[in-house]
This record gives sequence, structure tokens and C-alpha cells, in this order.
Amino acid sequence: MKTLSLAGAALIALAASPAAAVTIDFNDLADGSVHSSLSYENTTFTASTGTISVIQASGGNGRICPNDNPWGCIADLTVMFDSAVENLAFEIWGVNDTSTRVATAEIFLAAGGSTMIDLFATQIHENLQNFSAFGPISSIILRSDDPLGVSYDNFSFDIASAEVPEPAALALFGLGLAGIAAVRRRKVQG
Repeated sequence: MKTLSLAGAALIALAASPAAAVTIDFNDLADGSVHSSLSYENTTFTASTGTISVIQASGGNGRICPNDNPWGCIADLTVMFDSAVENLAFEIWGVNDTSTRVATAEIFLAAGGSTMIDLFATQIHENLQNFSAFGPISSIILRSDDPLGVSYDNFSFDIASAEVPEPAALALFGLGLAGIAAVRRRKVQG
């Protein structure tokens, strides 16, 4: 009985384990380094055209800048996740000199479909973007038409936990009931 209880407790603990949290800050990259793509845990960053450059802010904080020419950070940045993520957040840095400039994110959901949101509409210097309202995300494309460009930093997210499908959950529940019945029967006979 004690073994059965321990096995049941372990199964419940496994099912209730929290999602894995990931933070990507680019501080490991050299200032001015140029990359065709960047790969971190569960994540690949690519620029639509050109390359990704690293900009060191004051204090040594690395930011990435998708380049389409040697002078600007104005290419699209695609962020692909190996496994769907939840609670996605990141910082966007830019200098929107007029209210006509836009930066957008196209969010692709793991369940299918996408949605487009506006990242800023007024001048910014640091702006935390929080996508926790969106379900599991498989990828995002970040775009800006600001000729001075934008850069990105401090991506954080949770790797979405795989939910147990209902038929499997019912089967596990049934096996648990059968185990309890078998133990009770053994006690009554013994």
C-alpha cells in the first residue's frame, strides 16, 4: 500500500510540475559581433534580410539589432520556438521620432492562427512588451518601419507544459481506482 501511495504521489508531482522558465539577455555576446542567426535554449533568432548585430548598452547589457544595411536596425526579426511558449515578454528599444512610425509583432499561436499587435505608437527608449495574454506561442515576427531602427533584449518565457489528454487522464484515474480496489480486496482476503 505504501508503495502504491508513493507511486501515486510521484505521478501527481510530475503532472503538476511547473513550466520551465527561460531568460535570454544576450550579455554573453561581444559588442559589435554580427551573426547570421542566434540559437539559445528552445529559441532561434533570425533577421529577414541581412544579419543580427549585438549592441552593448551602458552597463554591458547586450541587445540584438536585425540589420538590413550597415546603418540601421530595421530588418524583421523572427523568433522561432522549438516548443510552444507562454508568458512571453521582452524589451524593445527604439527612437520613434514621429508618431507615424510603427513597430508590430505578428504572433503565431501553437494552436494555429496568428494575430498582429502594435508595439509602440509614441517615442520610446525602453518598453517592456508582455504577451502573457496570448496562449501558447510557436513564433513571432517583429517589424518596424522606423529608419533609425529598434533593438531587442531580455526575452523571457515559460516553455508550455504538455497537458495530459483527457482520455489518458481518465485511463490513469481508472488504473488508480483499480489499484485501490485490488489493495482493499487483498486486505479483506488476508
